Amino acid sequence: MDETDQAVSAAGGPVDAANDGPPISARLDAFVERLRMLGAVTRPDVARAFATVRRDRCLTGFYDGVGPTPRYLTVSQDHPPSGDVLDAAYADSALVTHIPQASRDTQASEGTQASEGTQASGDQSVVLSSCSQPSLVARMIEWLDVVPGMRVLEIGAGTGYNAALLAVLGCRVTSVDVSLLVVTEARASLARLAADGVDTSLVTVVHGDGYHGWPDDAPYDRVVVTCAVNGLAPSWVEQLGPCGGILAPMRHGGLSPIILVTTGVADVAAGADVAAGAMYGRGLAPAGFLPVTGPLGWYGPSSVPPFVRSTAAPVTRHRVLPADLHPRDLADLCFAAACLDERVTRVHVAGAPDEWGGCGVFDPDTGSAALFTHDEVILAGDPVALDTAIALIDAWERRGRPKVTDWTCRFGLSGPPDTPILLAVDWVCTMPTGTTPIGTAPIGTTPTGTAPR
Repeated sequence: MDETDQAVSAAGGPVDAANDGPPISARLDAFVERLRMLGAVTRPDVARAFATVRRDRCLTGFYDGVGPTPRYLTVSQDHPPSGDVLDAAYADSALVTHIPQASRDTQASEGTQASEGTQASGDQSVVLSSCSQPSLVARMIEWLDVVPGMRVLEIGAGTGYNAALLAVLGCRVTSVDVSLLVVTEARASLARLAADGVDTSLVTVVHGDGYHGWPDDAPYDRVVVTCAVNGLAPSWVEQLGPCGGILAPMRHGGLSPIILVTTGVADVAAGADVAAGAMYGRGLAPAGFLPVTGPLGWYGPSSVPPFVRSTAAPVTRHRVLPADLHPRDLADLCFAAACLDERVTRVHVAGAPDEWGGCGVFDPDTGSAALFTHDEVILAGDPVALDTAIALIDAWERRGRPKVTDWTCRFGLSGPPDTPILLAVDWVCTMPTGTTPIGTAPIGTTPTGTAPR
C-alpha cells in the first residue's frame, strides 16, 4: 500500500461511498493524479492532504450553474451520495454553494468564477459562498509554502475544505467569516471529517468581519484570502508575524489575480508608516473570485469602478492584435494593461447581438469602452478608448509580452479614515534578469510559534 492509499484509509468513512460509479478510494486516487497532471500538486504532503480530505464531506449542496434560475443539488450526508454528485464533487470545477436572489444578477452579469470563501465583510444577510476549483486550491496551498506548526489566518471560511487541507498539513488555522450560516456549515463539515478520522482539531472557525482579522490568535505566519478584494486590510499586516506573507486575489483589470504580499512587519511594529512602502506584492497567476463587499471593496470616488456596463454606440470590432492570443496570453495582456492604466477594468459592452464582457478600457469622460478579446478589440462609442487600448497592446508587445509573474508593486494606505485599506500602487515590470526584485523573495518558512493554544 503506497502513501496515498494509507492516507485514504486513515480518512475513515465508508470505503465504497457511492451507490454507483467507482468507490471513493478510487475517486480520490484519480482526483489527486489529475491535480498532479495539471501541475497543481507537486509536494507529496499536499498530495496526501488531498487524498485525505474528502471534498464531498464538505458539501451539503451546490448549484449546477449561474444565472436567474440555477438548479440546486442536495448532497446528503446521511447516506452515500449518488455517482453524479461525486462526479461533480471531484471534478476540477468550482461549486457555488450559496447564491441568494439579491446576488444572482450581480454574479451572472460579472461572470465571476466562484472562490472558496464568502464576502468577508459587509451586509451579513447577503451570503455568496462556494467551493473553489480544486486545482486553484492546490496551487494556492503550495504558494503559501506552509510547514507544520505555522499559524494561518483564513479570510472567508467557505465550506471548510481549504482549512481542513491546511490542518492536515499541520497548520493551526483560524478561519473568519462574516456569515453565521457559512460559519455553521463550515464547522459541520469539519465535524464530519473528524468523525471520519481526519484530525481537524487545529481549525477554529469564527464569526466576524474579515476586515478586522482575528487578533486573538495572532501572530500569523500566513494570511490567505478566499474572495476578491480591492485592497488589503491593515489588520492583516498588524497580525502578521516576521517573514510572513499574505496571499490574496485582488481585483485588477477586470480579473482577480492571485497576489503574493510580503512585508517588513518589524518596521510597522516599530511605528513606521505602513503606506511608506513596507509592503510589496508580486503577481502569481490570473484567476477569478467572488467579489467582496464592505471596506475591502472600496474604490475612490474619482476611480473607474471595478465593473462598468457601457451602453455607448456604435459598437464596432477592430482586428488590431498581431495574432490571436491564447487565453493565458490574454490574461497577461489584461494584467499588464491594468498595471499601466487605471482605466482598465471589467467592461460589459451592451448594444451588440450578444453582450460581451471582460477586461477593457473605460473612458469616463466619453463613456466609451474598448474590450480586449483573444483576436480583436470591441469598441463601444468614441474612438478614444480604442486608441488607448491599441497603445496598451503596443506597450505590452514592446516589453516582450510580460506575464502576470513579471510585475511587482508596493502598497499605499487609502480609503475612509475609519476603514482604510492598502491599495496596490506603482506597478513595475521586472522581466527576468537573473536577479530577484525587492519584495519578490520567497516568504519565510519558520513558524512564528509552535506551542499549542
